Amino acid sequence: MKKGILLILISLSMGIIVACGSENTSDLSDKELSRNYCEGCHQNDLKERGLSKSAVLKAIKNGAPGMNAGILKGEDADRVAQYWADKQ
Repeated sequence: MKKGILLILISLSMGIIVACGSENTSDLSDKELSRNYCEGCHQNDLKERGLSKSAVLKAIKNGAPGMNAGILKGEDADRVAQYWADKQ
C-alpha cells in the first residue's frame, strides 16, 4: 500500500514538473522574464551591482553563489541579460 501511494506521489510530482517547465516564454516581455526568473531572489540588486550583459549571462549559464546554473537558456538568457544591462 505504501509503495502504491509513493508511486502516485512521484507520478503527480513529475506531471507538475513537466507542466511548469513547458511555459512558452516567447510570449513574455523581457521585464516579465526577469520578474518570473530573477527578481524573486534579486529584486533590484542586479541594477545596484552594475553588472554588464556578459556578467549576467555568465551567472545565468554557470550559476553563482546561491543560484543554480541554467535557469534560463538561449534567447531567454540573452534577453534577460540585455534587460539588466540596459537598466544600468
